[in-house]
Amino acid sequence: MKKTSILLFLIFCAVVPLRRGWTNPVEIKIINEVLVGHPPQGWAIELINAGYDNNLDGWFLVNHADTAYFNDGISVVGGELLVIHPDSLQSEFLLGNYAWEVEIYNSYGEGMDELRYGATEYAQILTPQMGHSMCLDNDGQYYWYIDATPTLGEPNDGENGRGVVEGFVYNSDGVPLSGAKVATGYTYNMWQRDTTWVETDSMGYYYCTKAARLNGFATRVDGFIDQDTTIQIWPDSTQQLDFYLTPQVSINPDRNQITPKQLTLAPNYPNPFNGSTRISYYIPNPGDVQVKVFDLAGRLVWHRSYENMDQGEHGLVWDARDHEGRSMRSGIYLLEVTSGFNRDSRKIILVK
Repeated sequence: MKKTSILLFLIFCAVVPLRRGWTNPVEIKIINEVLVGHPPQGWAIELINAGYDNNLDGWFLVNHADTAYFNDGISVVGGELLVIHPDSLQSEFLLGNYAWEVEIYNSYGEGMDELRYGATEYAQILTPQMGHSMCLDNDGQYYWYIDATPTLGEPNDGENGRGVVEGFVYNSDGVPLSGAKVATGYTYNMWQRDTTWVETDSMGYYYCTKAARLNGFATRVDGFIDQDTTIQIWPDSTQQLDFYLTPQVSINPDRNQITPKQLTLAPNYPNPFNGSTRISYYIPNPGDVQVKVFDLAGRLVWHRSYENMDQGEHGLVWDARDHEGRSMRSGIYLLEVTSGFNRDSRKIILVK
């Protein structure tokens, strides 16, 4: 589905860094909706505000494997939506459903817009299910969401591009926590910006409806370590996301307890685990943090990046899924946390 009006204006690119060689930091969005191919020859891309001199002569698409120029004479009417297909191009151009990117360049060879999805670097969205499309929206900055009912050639409205997330907040003993704040938004360090949040009821239960995209979730309760995670919400579906909070450890001078002077990764709990495990760590100085999970072959299977984290204790939950949202196999994994030049790691065990 599509939005009844499309907001078109210049903004600074806030979704992902422009590729090297793209010199203009001001971006006009060109790609508005993408339906990936099953097989990859069966794709469709919806464009808006594309073309000079009312045509796409000399414009071309690029991905990791192909470069394809548009056929000459494709007319463009300013502000109107244009749907292109493989037969709109002079050569083969594949767009599959795993880890891909699509970039569009003008006739001067200038990068105009891009979409990265799946397990590729700087992905803006996960790969949609068959028959769903990736659509552009704007809530102060551009973002991509998955729509269950594509309508290429019509404005986006997101009507079938939302899903439900519900769950409970517990303490480490499994006791429900009422009045816990559960924040939802699109950035990881959400407590430092205005965001939406709900509170748990007397049973520790919360419920919210969000856009079908990668959404950040965090919970905060006085006396407990904050936790945050990111999940892909799927359209017209309900997903459960529970939080188990670890009490903050108070420093007692009478017992000669000393605040750590280096990055410290606490044992994850539970370990071994089935389904999800809580990760807690301490950073001695404010800064950026990377949390990564590797398999025994050294392959990176999951990671999170956090900017400008405060000094102190932090926590999050890993749900034993990879970048694509696929469940990981049972086995031993390496959990690693880095901040600046500091690093700490532990082995964690997933049992199913």
